[in-house]
Order: sequence, then C-alpha cells, then structure tokens
Amino acid sequence: MRKQSVILLLSFVLTLFGFSISFEDYVFYNDFDTGFEVADILDKNVLLIFTSSSCPYCSQLKDVIASENVMNFLINNYILIEIRADEDKTAHFDVENARFDKDGKAFSYGELFSLFGVRGVPASHFFNRKQEYLGGLPGYLPKQDFLNWLKFVETESYKEMEIKDFEMDANYNGTLQVKAIQDTDLSKLENYLPELLTYYTYNKFKEMNLITTNPFKYYIIREAKVKDVQKYLENLDKKLIYSVYVLE
Repeated sequence: MRKQSVILLLSFVLTLFGFSISFEDYVFYNDFDTGFEVADILDKNVLLIFTSSSCPYCSQLKDVIASENVMNFLINNYILIEIRADEDKTAHFDVENARFDKDGKAFSYGELFSLFGVRGVPASHFFNRKQEYLGGLPGYLPKQDFLNWLKFVETESYKEMEIKDFEMDANYNGTLQVKAIQDTDLSKLENYLPELLTYYTYNKFKEMNLITTNPFKYYIIREAKVKDVQKYLENLDKKLIYSVYVLE
C-alpha cells in the first residue's frame, strides 16, 4: 500500500509540473520595449530571438523553445522576445551602455538586426537581470545544447569559464526570488502573462505544500510584506518554488 501511495503521489506531481503554457502565450512578439519592461518587473533575464517568416531553422528553434524543459526553465528565469524586421515599429536602446533603456535612442525593428549584428536568422541574444547585453548565438541548437546555454547565462558562469567547461545539474531550474510589485506592475502582468499568474493571500499561501505545487508559475501574494514572505520561505526545509511576488 505504501509503495502504491508513493507511485500515485509521484504521478500527481509529474502531472502537476507538466508543460502548461504555449510559445504563443509566453513570447513578446515584436514588442521589444514591453518585453523588457515586464522583465524588469519580474526580475528576469531576457532571451531575444531574431526570426523571419521564411526561415525553416527559425521554426526549429521555436520548437526547441516550446519543449517542456526549455519552456519551464525560461518561465523561471527569462522573458522571451521575438523580433522580425518591421520598419513601422520602434525599440529603445542605450547603445553606449549596451542595455535596454526606454528613454534611449529609438531604432526600427529592422535596424535592430544591424544593431545586434544579425547576419542570418535565427539568432539568439542574451541580457542579464540588469538588462545589460551579454552577447548572442547565431543559428539553431538542439534542445539540450540550447538549455545548457540558458543555464550558463542564468548562473553567470560566463564570468568564470567558457561554455565548453560548463556543467550543471539536469534538475536545476533556477533559484527562489521574492520581490515586491505594485498595482500598476500587476496590471501589466495580467495583461501580458495571465496564464502564468496564480494568487494567494499570505495566510492561504502558508497553507500550501510547496513540494507538490507547480513550480513554473508566478505566485502573487496579497496581504503581506516581502520581508515576512522571505523569512517564511527561508525557514522551510523543503520547497519547490521559484517566482514569488508580493503585492505591496
């Protein structure tokens, strides 16, 4: 009976943790500035991909990104922006400091290709949580190689080694972060990433089993302070949760 109960629990957990959001629901398509603004609210890295409608390898890259392991890792650690060459739309970028700045110089989306040195598509470019540009990768990579790059950037291992020397636990999905947000921030999240949000009062949140809850969600906590939520989570021996936002 005990063995059967363990198997049932494991089955429940695996089902709960399964892939739950599509590429289309997650990507900021041709919306450069908004993607960075949401990344700032959520304190996430940014993955910027350049594509075109006639590129077969772009479809393959998007299939890689849409795969369960890659998408789940992105949800915890990145905001995804896809850009195509549209001369009617503009993005803002601080070229001198190589970072996003909503008040920076305006570029058409076509000019972004030149700005980031994109000679062929697809191309993947990375920004850290401070929205500083780190560099890019041309072309398509298989799923495991692409996921390894995402982990390499997220852990800032590029500061200490080259990608060929990088190794990471296959089960690594990021680190817990707790951040305060405001009503205006929440409104923007509800507008652009509604499928990822789940809401709790602080008392209800403390009743949750954080081992069996879905770790690939953004938890919005009401009626609490960041310091209280952080202290509560730090005192838990076991938890499987990564993105907690306290509405203050």
